Amino acid sequence: MKPGATNLQKLCRLRRCYRTNGLRGQFPARAELQRTGNVSKSNRMALALMRSSALWGGFVSLGFYTLIHTIDFGGAFLYRYCASHPIVYAETILFFIGMAALVIRWFEVGAQSKLTAKPLLPTMGATPEPPTAAQRLLGNINALPALKQASYLGQRLRAALLHIARTGTADGLDDELKYLSEGETIKAQSGYALVMIIVWAIPILGFLGTVVGITDAIGNLSPDALESSLPAVTAGLGVAFDTTALALALSMVLMFTKFQVAKDEEKMLSEVDLRASEELALRFEQRGTQRDPQLLAIARMTESVVEACGKLVERQAEIWQSTLGASQQQMQQSLAASMAQGLEAHAARLAASAEWQTEQNHRYWNQFQQALGENVQNLRTVQGDMVKQGQVLRDVLNAMGQLTGLEDALNRNLASLAGSQNFEETLLNLAATINLLNARLAHAPGAAGHEAVAVRSARVGHAA
Repeated sequence: MKPGATNLQKLCRLRRCYRTNGLRGQFPARAELQRTGNVSKSNRMALALMRSSALWGGFVSLGFYTLIHTIDFGGAFLYRYCASHPIVYAETILFFIGMAALVIRWFEVGAQSKLTAKPLLPTMGATPEPPTAAQRLLGNINALPALKQASYLGQRLRAALLHIARTGTADGLDDELKYLSEGETIKAQSGYALVMIIVWAIPILGFLGTVVGITDAIGNLSPDALESSLPAVTAGLGVAFDTTALALALSMVLMFTKFQVAKDEEKMLSEVDLRASEELALRFEQRGTQRDPQLLAIARMTESVVEACGKLVERQAEIWQSTLGASQQQMQQSLAASMAQGLEAHAARLAASAEWQTEQNHRYWNQFQQALGENVQNLRTVQGDMVKQGQVLRDVLNAMGQLTGLEDALNRNLASLAGSQNFEETLLNLAATINLLNARLAHAPGAAGHEAVAVRSARVGHAA
């Protein structure tokens, strides 16, 4: 900003700044509302009416004069200075309009101070970010609520980020922030234009009342009837002095109120400057291209080369990925085919093995059934032999019973013949009888019976 530049020149440069930064030649608040589209036409009209100082000043004036004329509010004093002449009406209404404008401005400054208290951008990292990160930060600004986007801090950050995105460097960021700060200061000063006009118009009305009052006094002055015209002359002079006194008093109140509101707004703008510097000053890389413009061209060439290399790397990665995908697909197909063939061969081998096992099981089962049949036949033969052996054993037992009876009879006979004289003859007869029995037993089957008879014969011989 050149020293000695007028406010009009500063405003023109500020408008060109917003136009080059993509805001279409408008100040940020209006541009933000048009860009987001979150505020409809009816809402904008309602907002304009709510911020209309003429509307609120008119309402306050209507209520004030209603109180004066209905309940004699303030007595003769307020009636004299506020309702005794059309000029004092005009002065009072202008005063209320100016006060309404200052009160609305004061509320806006308080709301902007609350919006400035918290940061709008993410926390900075440990290392500075490249200028290309401005687009991402603009996206973060766009994601904020419309009220924060339309705030002084939101507008300041948006304008600075648009400057970085447009120039591709953050070297001139400090100068851009200073330039935006000056523009906001000029804009804030221009916001008090209506108040300054009212402050200027109220004394003019007071002087006009003075002129009108003096004119009435002179017009009512009659040299012939001085005493009768004296009340009209004093009334005219009273209007002149009352309008002037009221105008000076109301102007002083407006000026002091305007000073306090402007002081609060300057404090708020200083907080916006500080917050914008904290969020943007050290966030981006600075390459010193502001001192040497050739560095900017070199930096841009380097960035373009790096970007082209990045694109080539991405393209090569895509080609490798497609190649690997095709080879992987071909490998999967060949692996699936080989696995299918192996499964078929394995299934064939399993089928042949199952068939051979079935045949072996069938053959072993036949052999087992045949052996089982032979065993059953053998068991039947053994059972028949056992039946025969049982019959033989039964015959032997019967014979043994007979032999036992015969032995007993023989023992008795021996006992009876022991004392007789014919003992030797009897013994020979007994021996013949035993031989006869042995001959009979020899023809009977079974070795067990033969052995039993032999034992019995031995016992008989011993006894004899």
